[in-house]
Amino acid sequence: MKPKVVLINPRWRTSKLYGFKFLGHGIFMPLGLAYIAGYLDSKGIDVLFVDAEAEKLTDTDVLNKVRIFKPDVIGVTCATSTFPYALSLSTQLKQHLSVPIVFGGVHSTQSPKDVLKYGEIDFVIMGEGEITFYELIKEILGERNFKDVKGLAYKDKDDAHINEPREFIQDLDDLPMPFYKGVPIKKYKPYAYQPTQTLPFMTLFSSRGCPFNCIFCETKVMCGKKVRFHSPQRVIDDILYLNSEFGVRNFQFFDDTLTVNKKRVEKICELIKENNLDISWNCLSRVDTINTDLLKKMNAAGCELIAFGVESGDDTILKNIRKGCTTVQAEAAFKAAREANMVIRAFFMIGNPEETKETVLKTIQFSKYLDPDFVNFSITTPFPNSELWDLYEKAGYIKHDAHTDFTMFHKPAINLPGLSSEELSDFAKRAHSEFYLRPGYILRRLKEIKNFGQFKAKFLAGAGIILDEIIS
Repeated sequence: MKPKVVLINPRWRTSKLYGFKFLGHGIFMPLGLAYIAGYLDSKGIDVLFVDAEAEKLTDTDVLNKVRIFKPDVIGVTCATSTFPYALSLSTQLKQHLSVPIVFGGVHSTQSPKDVLKYGEIDFVIMGEGEITFYELIKEILGERNFKDVKGLAYKDKDDAHINEPREFIQDLDDLPMPFYKGVPIKKYKPYAYQPTQTLPFMTLFSSRGCPFNCIFCETKVMCGKKVRFHSPQRVIDDILYLNSEFGVRNFQFFDDTLTVNKKRVEKICELIKENNLDISWNCLSRVDTINTDLLKKMNAAGCELIAFGVESGDDTILKNIRKGCTTVQAEAAFKAAREANMVIRAFFMIGNPEETKETVLKTIQFSKYLDPDFVNFSITTPFPNSELWDLYEKAGYIKHDAHTDFTMFHKPAINLPGLSSEELSDFAKRAHSEFYLRPGYILRRLKEIKNFGQFKAKFLAGAGIILDEIIS
């Protein structure tokens, strides 16, 4: 009889976590969980994939699904900000089912001992989960010899036992395709700012890892500094499958920096055109990894939007966070993206090391000077065991408990000298309102609307910004 495993993405989207800006947020397939599900399925394990966030399932709904399936193991994913929701769900599951519960994701990887303090949680998978989860299932159903499973943390009587890390998977093409059986693909949708709102929509990973040195980054904890790639042909194979089986023509690459290898991106673009794929897509990048020629090739292959992590308008702040980019490079990148007919999204952070009111105002002004099509101002968040966490914890800047109050967009987790938690929150709201509520900007966006889908998306995004100003 096949082993049975449930993998759950808990419901977490609330105004408490994101403010009302969640109205314009996309709904994305939890790709890390889907890769694990695909791997387990390839090993002959019966998998039930429950995306409670996409399907808007209550904890009771999830519990009922799990009861009917009668699994041998339950896996739950979460980030630091969503940990309370994952824990609440796990409490209910544990009350009604005598089944081992396994936590994974970035928060579990960063803080395995803290996660295992909770009685509902039996195991923690650290880092990439495909092989570790499979080996764990074999031990749970077999000899229960957990100490030799690399990448695993578990309870040994009353103590947390942390095994040695697992080596990263070097050839990503060795992994089977993410799991799509019974997945609510029609529920996924892009961000409101994405020009094409065509559904079905899907997210993709074409690489893992980040070679850069930003002190706030979580990626290196999960996937390491060495970037490992799917081959261009494997990327196209995944796109072709989603296009033919589900009609997906709208994609978002969630690689931390898709353009870290320019020749590889050019090859992907060539293959898109060779296969006559009529698709639209967007990606994340850095201002120092692109040029006009590359962006034009990307745009010709369907890339309509590129997002840059600018972070700050002050070069000293950029050095403090070890971004490795300058404001001059940001200006050049934005110029190149416009020449390539790209829609531009920019990320900024407020509350970086040595941040002052003056540097925050400088960043707000710089955002308006660059004038991207869309911006996000988040409050700098020191995630557990990151370099930024160590720096802020030593300085006494961290205000809230890591497991219950990390939101990035709404309620600050830090107090800085000369910038209180309340002032950071006010500055974030001010930044969004100053950028988005400019009459010229609003008129420009309204002129771009071509169909009801775009109107609805922009209306929800705008409503979220206004409600945050009025209510929060």
